[in-house]
Amino acid sequence: MQIDQHILIRYFLKQASEEEKEVIRQWIESSEDNRRRFIRERIRFDASILVDEAAVESSTKIASGKRYRLHPALNWSLKVAASILILLGSFYLYDNYRMARLSQTLQCVYVPAGNRTNIQLPDGTSVWLNANTSLRYPMAFAENSREIMLDGEAYFEVAKDKKPFIVKTSKYDVEGAGDNF
Repeated sequence: MQIDQHILIRYFLKQASEEEKEVIRQWIESSEDNRRRFIRERIRFDASILVDEAAVESSTKIASGKRYRLHPALNWSLKVAASILILLGSFYLYDNYRMARLSQTLQCVYVPAGNRTNIQLPDGTSVWLNANTSLRYPMAFAENSREIMLDGEAYFEVAKDKKPFIVKTSKYDVEGAGDNF
């Protein structure tokens, strides 16, 4: 026994006659496949109704040109919050830009013959430089490591940090974590 699609639609719309309702009830009870088909058709019908209602609702909102107005205090608060977020975002981006520029700008120190000097690096590391020694280091260390270039002799009291401290020489690269070397 097959059921007409139009009868099902009328049934779902609650427009079916008593005879059609009885035919549908008998059809559903006649087999498990019919019951599954009825449920699938009901789901499709409900989904199509929901989609159509959403489309009609959004088109009437667009067509009517209604605008929703917020309370003036809430509207003002949202504007202030957006301004603060933009300001904080700008500071964050500027600070990242500034730190990137500082990590690329190198300071150069040269100790002439017969002298010694002590300098503090940006991370708090203390460096004693011997005579005829040159040291190049960034004005601010990069996010992932602390690298300096050394030509000569030096003693380091490395400040503890999670980032590795790397001393580059013409022959070797020496890495420390936060100890004297």
